[in-house]
Amino acid sequence: MVGDGKKIQDFAHGNVTIYNNTNRAQPLVAKTRFLSDGGVLFRIRKDIIVPTSSSLQVQIYADERGAVGNISPGTFILPGLSAPLQKQIYAKSSVSMAGGETTPNILTEEILKNAKESLVAELGAELKKEIRDSLKIDDLGNIAFGEEILNQESSGVVGEEIDSFELKIKLREIGVSWDKDTLIQRAVEALSSFYPFGNELISNNFDDLSPAISKYSIESGTTTISVNIKGVVVPSKENPLLGSEHFRGLTSAEIENYLKEMKLAESARIEFFPFWTKRAPENPAHIKIIVEK
Repeated sequence: MVGDGKKIQDFAHGNVTIYNNTNRAQPLVAKTRFLSDGGVLFRIRKDIIVPTSSSLQVQIYADERGAVGNISPGTFILPGLSAPLQKQIYAKSSVSMAGGETTPNILTEEILKNAKESLVAELGAELKKEIRDSLKIDDLGNIAFGEEILNQESSGVVGEEIDSFELKIKLREIGVSWDKDTLIQRAVEALSSFYPFGNELISNNFDDLSPAISKYSIESGTTTISVNIKGVVVPSKENPLLGSEHFRGLTSAEIENYLKEMKLAESARIEFFPFWTKRAPENPAHIKIIVEK
């Protein structure tokens, strides 16, 4: 989650280790100053005693609010001590100071949406695996899935300032498998009903069918799947509209117009023999029709 609210000014703070390399304990009162090597002033909030020839970890706070206190790890001197003593008693930080200027985390619609999508994807993957294992199907091409979110609960409200939130989703996953040969046979039967006698199917997508669940009923235990079936149909030799009697005595232009008007062909090549002939024979037996697929 990223912060996108109004910036807040506060006192930067962090831990330092105070080193005492003298042969006596060093007491430090509340508000003792710690000056960073970059010139930023920090203080302690309570009295402490740093043991002789030892070290002590303590939390320090910036003297002023704001981002100026968000500094990188470094060394601190204690200005209240004498110059020689400052070399023996000093502090170091191993992590950056933080908190001087922060941007609160605001729960947005986008954050909630992304969290929902991520969780649904994770849960869906687990449920799909369980369904595949139960059906003993390894090929994902022979199974269709459908999802339904039954319940969703979030501990955070959109627009609310939070550090984190919890999202709970109850998901239902439906899986349907089929026999590929049976599915293709059903597709052939369904597509054949869309073109009349005298036409034939020359290409199709039967090897690439992708059924999808359109509806289901838990109560009745039934599921409806939809399949997008595609095919290219052309007239066959048996098409009654291609009977040679339709072309008796017609010119090449008239034949071409007839084929287009009847939606039998997008283009046609018409040849007369001998070459000086301008019309088709009157005898249908002398007319030869070839359908190119």
